[in-house]
Amino acid sequence: MSCKEAFYWLCFNTRLEDENLGLPPPKSAIRSSAVSRKGSIAEPSRQSPAVTSGAVNSNAAGNATVLNGNTVTPQQGQPTAANAEVGGNLAADSSTIAPQPASVAPSTTAKAAADAPAPAPAAAPKASAAPGSTQVALESKAWTTSAPPGAAPVPVVASPVLKPAATAAPTAASNGPAAAAPTASEPVALTGSAAILAKLRSQRAAGGGSSTAGSTTAATPAAKLTVLYASQTGTAQEIARTIHAESASRGMLSEVMSMNELGFDNLSAAKTPVVVVIASSTGDGDPPDNAAATYVALKKSWPSDRLAGIHFTVLGLGDSNYTRFMHVPRAIKNRFLDLGATCFYPCIEADEVDGLEDKVDPWCESLYAPVQKALQGEKPQQQHQQAAADGVPAGTAVAGKANAPAANNIQHHQQGALAAGPSQAANGSLSSEQSNALFAAVMHEEASDEAGDKPQVHMELSGTSSVLSRPDSLLGEDSAKVTSKAPAKSASTLDSPAVVATAGRLVNGLAPHGVDLKGVPPLAPCRIMLKQQVPQSVLGVAKQREWQLPSNEQKAYRDPSGIYSAEAPFWARVSDARLMTADWSDRIVIHLELDITGSNMQYASGDAVGVLPQNSVLMVSGLLTRLGLDGDTVFEIQPASGDTSGHGLLHHIPWPCTLRHAFTNCTDLTSVPRKSLLRLLAEHCKDQDEQRTLLYFTSRAGREAYAEEITRGQPSLLDLLRRFPSCQPPIGALLDTLPPLAPRMYSLSCAPVNGKVPGACGPNRVQFALSVVEFATKYGTRHGVATTWLANLCRPWLSAEVRKGTATQPQVYVPVFLRRAVDFRPPASLATPLIMIGPGTGVAPFRGFLQQRLAHMQASGDTRPAEVVLYFGCRNPDEDYLYEQDWEDFAGAGVLQTLRVAFSRKQETKVYVQHLMREDARAIAQLIKAGAHVYVCGDGAQMAKDVHVTIAGILRDQLGLSDVDALAELQSLAKAGRYVRDIWS
Repeated sequence: MSCKEAFYWLCFNTRLEDENLGLPPPKSAIRSSAVSRKGSIAEPSRQSPAVTSGAVNSNAAGNATVLNGNTVTPQQGQPTAANAEVGGNLAADSSTIAPQPASVAPSTTAKAAADAPAPAPAAAPKASAAPGSTQVALESKAWTTSAPPGAAPVPVVASPVLKPAATAAPTAASNGPAAAAPTASEPVALTGSAAILAKLRSQRAAGGGSSTAGSTTAATPAAKLTVLYASQTGTAQEIARTIHAESASRGMLSEVMSMNELGFDNLSAAKTPVVVVIASSTGDGDPPDNAAATYVALKKSWPSDRLAGIHFTVLGLGDSNYTRFMHVPRAIKNRFLDLGATCFYPCIEADEVDGLEDKVDPWCESLYAPVQKALQGEKPQQQHQQAAADGVPAGTAVAGKANAPAANNIQHHQQGALAAGPSQAANGSLSSEQSNALFAAVMHEEASDEAGDKPQVHMELSGTSSVLSRPDSLLGEDSAKVTSKAPAKSASTLDSPAVVATAGRLVNGLAPHGVDLKGVPPLAPCRIMLKQQVPQSVLGVAKQREWQLPSNEQKAYRDPSGIYSAEAPFWARVSDARLMTADWSDRIVIHLELDITGSNMQYASGDAVGVLPQNSVLMVSGLLTRLGLDGDTVFEIQPASGDTSGHGLLHHIPWPCTLRHAFTNCTDLTSVPRKSLLRLLAEHCKDQDEQRTLLYFTSRAGREAYAEEITRGQPSLLDLLRRFPSCQPPIGALLDTLPPLAPRMYSLSCAPVNGKVPGACGPNRVQFALSVVEFATKYGTRHGVATTWLANLCRPWLSAEVRKGTATQPQVYVPVFLRRAVDFRPPASLATPLIMIGPGTGVAPFRGFLQQRLAHMQASGDTRPAEVVLYFGCRNPDEDYLYEQDWEDFAGAGVLQTLRVAFSRKQETKVYVQHLMREDARAIAQLIKAGAHVYVCGDGAQMAKDVHVTIAGILRDQLGLSDVDALAELQSLAKAGRYVRDIWS
């Protein structure tokens, strides 16, 4: 019987006879919860920490070994000094390891055995293990597990009933089988599956295993991969966490964090020798909030060798609808090169307009081999460094797309078609601990030279069979040569017509038995531990601070330079608010004014204000109740790895704080759940149908289901937990996985001017317009987080009593900071024509533009400025004509020459701003030829694209250009700062 035949026979046609058989984990490592031999994933016990790949930190005192934050207590008599960091795998030495099994949930007996003191081992003669092997003593009989040539030793996970080693490791003769070592007691014969595995290992050892007797190799710390992200919406963070999980599953020592969590001071060849950066821009080419501080430090003047010795690569994410496309990723890449870092893998850029997956997935799939070489100190290929230095999209060979945006046919876009290639899923794997362990143990011992399909792993979920293709990542370099026939499909519900007919679809909201689960990403290791035992004094201070939010200290905080941030905002008092839509309308738009007196902030028209919102009180209360948590519990955060290198984690949570504060003010509970969150929730489902469904959402085959149920369904975290009632995720892992609650940016609708200017509020006030968001989902009505919160705060000002001045205005404060515009500013010269396009609340910043321009006219005495045209769109004149009186006043003052308003619902046929622009095509083209600046503000999902195509069409038709030349001309205008967009999704 061959190794593979024995493997499949063992996995799928028999039961394991020894309940407590210790199985060596695969190279991908054993993760935090395991799939039992019947396919059910058991939640790990606190007494049974899972063994994961990642850092293995030695405890010099010999008390415990920490693996990614999970403590494994050694048996008495076991040395721990040899448990040094070796790339996530334990070095082979004469010690044995006996943690709880990661393959099955611990039984009561197992738990008792784990809690009881281990007996002292019997004396044994000294001997050395074969290189690349690890020992486990099973009832006084030692056996070894060989790793593939050149690979790190495969750690062996033993069950709690495994006794400490009473024998020395057998010494292998040259080119011969390992000799049995003398034992302190009679050897116990292995039976059943244990005997088969032992025989397979013996056959493998006889085939050429060798060692040097008496030699002991000291373990040396392995290089660490650092995955950094600069993410505003969570996409870059999700990709970074997936890379981290996948690299950890491949046995690499890795960590993942935001750029701010690392900090520039910790960026060095000693601490971060290999760095992968996933970066995006926000606003008008600004760094995301969780990377801003490090980005600013990176841009400062440093010696040219400041980052020498670091091997890096950058994946840039962006949207070419924005003017400063890829500004932050390119700046990061260039600064790394300027400061002496070496590019080890092609840096690429993925445009959301074309679809991120087409570039991101192939890039990620090909990343891990170069990372492994970089970790081993190999020099990168010269073309990668040269391509990065030249700014060439070196990733085109990998991604298959050029960096420059395609000159698509304008008419094609006008018809609403957007080119997007087919998606490809990143290579991933589903963790079934017993299947993976057996698969890795056998495949490491025997590699077949047969040609054919990838080996298949047979897995049972709820008693129903399914076949999962193992990715190459678990097979090593010889994976292409390893083949196997899948076991015969047993008669089960998989064969039933009902299930076959619904393949790829949900049945009663659940994934049916037998769905394809290939491509499920590895579970990301939890980076933190929560400490709930805090001193009484700390507990009291934390609660008091939250009860009086904002505290007197927060209200009194002033930055001398007027620079505030999400971490240190200015608490501005609400000074005015009014409703700008009809009472009968289902649309609510509010004009809000904040008092920034004494803040030292100096704003200009075109700037934006960032608001730090809060989640709904009802949602937070419901979440705490569903999770069975006390919201008043105060906690602190500690790194699970025990790392004290200086960088912190979860900067967005100001611990010590209560769980209620963390969920209310710090974490995003309502955005579209990422697959990393679904993967975590699946790991902690007790019901197998629910677990399978969540896993299916993260798989390749489940893309359509994810798009339908998650992307379009838009469930909140609470919605998911109610839909899958058996799910009970640990709070630490949940906080580590949930994205931060991002600040909301609102374009200012004012300029810092006084005098006879319509709507002027002066430099000590800021104004903006917000549209209260409300939409229906399959789970019920959803309310926008920030807009609903702000609307509730402004409710007193919207009442008749306050507006009449018969009631006292309450003292309400909002945490804010200023985000300065770069290009989205009115031209300094009154001789420059303006074309402004802003439907809905997108028109708000143009009110500030005209205020600034009118103040300039009044100061200069110029009564004949260049022409200004404004295109505005709303539903009806009497429903949502925002700032109507101000536009009329601007026109009367001579600062606004042409006002074109598209009322979409005033007539039977809907009319939008692009329709009016086509009517005015000749006039628009003439203004652009005369040097006009074009500004677009508003919805980027559809309006901005339609307007973009319309302008390109006008240039084509009026200037006699081709489609390609028209788009190129528009791009030239953007580079010159004459075509600027401030858009949002």
